[in-house]
Amino acid sequence: MEKSIFFKQIEQLSDEYQIESSIAYIKEYFYERNENVSKLGSIFADFFNGVNIEFFMKLSEASNFYFYSILTVDKIVDDPTMLNREALLLAFILREKSLRLMYQVFDPKNDYWDYFDKYYKEYVISISTEIKQGLPDDKDISIKEFERVYLGKAALLKASIIAMAIKSNHYDIIEKLEQSIDNFQIALALYDDVFDWKQDWKNNQFNYLLNRVIRKYNLKKASDIGIKELAKYIFFSGEAAEILEIGSSYFDKAIKIVREMGVHKWEGLIIQEKNKNQNLKDDIEILVRKELIRVGVKIQKGNEINLPALKVKYKDLNSDLSQHINYSIHRILAHWKRGFFDARVYNYFPESGKFKFKKRIYTGDVFQRAVILDILGDIKENVNGNLLRFLEHETTYLINKKRDDSWWNFYDDLEFQPSDADTTAQVILALLKNNTKADFFRDCENSIDTFLSWHLHKNGSMGTWFLPPKEKCNKLQLSQRDFYLNYINLNIYSATDIEVMANFLFALKKLNYAKYKTKIQEGIKYIEVKQLKYGCWNTSWYWGELYGVYVCLRLLISEKPHSLSASNALNYIISNQNSNGGWGWDVNISDPLNTAFALISLKLFNSDIRKEYEKQIQKGFDYLFKSIYEKSELKKSNYINFQKEKHSVFKSDSITLAYALRAMLN
Repeated sequence: MEKSIFFKQIEQLSDEYQIESSIAYIKEYFYERNENVSKLGSIFADFFNGVNIEFFMKLSEASNFYFYSILTVDKIVDDPTMLNREALLLAFILREKSLRLMYQVFDPKNDYWDYFDKYYKEYVISISTEIKQGLPDDKDISIKEFERVYLGKAALLKASIIAMAIKSNHYDIIEKLEQSIDNFQIALALYDDVFDWKQDWKNNQFNYLLNRVIRKYNLKKASDIGIKELAKYIFFSGEAAEILEIGSSYFDKAIKIVREMGVHKWEGLIIQEKNKNQNLKDDIEILVRKELIRVGVKIQKGNEINLPALKVKYKDLNSDLSQHINYSIHRILAHWKRGFFDARVYNYFPESGKFKFKKRIYTGDVFQRAVILDILGDIKENVNGNLLRFLEHETTYLINKKRDDSWWNFYDDLEFQPSDADTTAQVILALLKNNTKADFFRDCENSIDTFLSWHLHKNGSMGTWFLPPKEKCNKLQLSQRDFYLNYINLNIYSATDIEVMANFLFALKKLNYAKYKTKIQEGIKYIEVKQLKYGCWNTSWYWGELYGVYVCLRLLISEKPHSLSASNALNYIISNQNSNGGWGWDVNISDPLNTAFALISLKLFNSDIRKEYEKQIQKGFDYLFKSIYEKSELKKSNYINFQKEKHSVFKSDSITLAYALRAMLN
């Protein structure tokens, strides 16, 4: 890489002041960076009127001198064992050169220097905090502390951009500019934490990702743990992916602010960096998934059942729609023949304190396969071909996964996890459609009655986990309770997950409506009360709001079709459709899974309402029909959200295609 003109200027200063050893000390570090701060400043130059070329050139040169001054200090702070005194002198020289240039464009009484002093104070506090924090073993780092470090490290970047705002008399947007730059810098710093974790660990340097991992898993100092072992905690536990997700939220804040201002080049740069952040997160999740499989998971080879060609026989459907339906069915069955590998969750639970795990890797696919069986059960009478072998195989598979308590749980054999209402509800819905004998459900009902006696509250809400009150817990149940309280950091007794509740109540309606009618209606009242003013519900275990909207609407409309909550949810769906016709868990980015949830939800309403929104529905289907064929679009379909457990996101083509199929068939 060719040296920048600014680096050549630094070499000249080194010769002039006879501090050659400083260049030897920082040469590789500077050469690797080879950055030009003026490139960022040029993004804003067109936006600010009154900024002439002479001013911009002096500002650019001053900014770069100051930037390299800061880099020199960073080098010394990051590696104090190699402290070079002449390098410290070079930092002073670069700062002095920068300030001399800035005094040529702003007189000492100008407002600019008040802003400069503020940013310089942020920078010094950041460096001081970073030195004090280092990489502690057990000290909790608050959000304010980590923001203080990451904001301050780049605080002086604001000085060059705010200089243009002051020069062009745009004082009115300075505060928003500061907020946008601050959020952008925090997001970049979190990205760097994931990228540079090895070096930061080696140097005992502040790193928010490492700090979280050290605290959560009670890890010892660097000398007591190998780098490969540490990597398991960072990546297999999903911490790295979550840090990038947090970074993405800061990018979004920066974008929202700058979009209001109309600085399009700056917005474009932020979006570009956010995409890099997302790509790194996707790459990590793919690599972690592959590694989990390599080190401890046997892939089921599949059923190797020769199925005849399937053709949908719906007379009302045009040939294009039939093609999309057939494509979805065949893709799902192809995954089935490989054991639904793509629908299986793989997770690594690192040991922490008293929590020792029997296996290296835990898997779960019961909930996901129940979803697929439930949806394909809708089409068994309308397909020219034999789905019976598929339906029988999956029905038997789910029945065999029933626990001793006559419920089901998400992970097959995670010893610390109790059964849950969501998985149980989904299995019941699937089995009810596939001719499971009635006596099979008697034991399920007995367990449901016990669960409701424990966790059905007076306000109509209910819990998620099949776990008795503490005084009635056996030894295993006490360990499960302790696991959620102290490992997952979730009080499962106080948790009420609206989307789980809606799914469970709908399953009760299908299982034995006469018996559970009162409880269903009481639950619906609670769901209506808990609807947000925007028309959606807070969901705990799924990405975005549209899954929650779908399962809540499915229950509401089946019992109270004229509910005001249903009308509010309808408005929420329509108002959140993107310009390309789709919907997404990230409201600005469409994906096929959430588009399917939106379309299924819209089709729950009566024909008059659907006719009113016919154009929106058709536009949604236009996006859905295209997106299910495109890997890049399928990749966006985040489904289950493990953020509560600090594990990575789960997505599955089989699940996405199944819900797309339901949208097309309803």
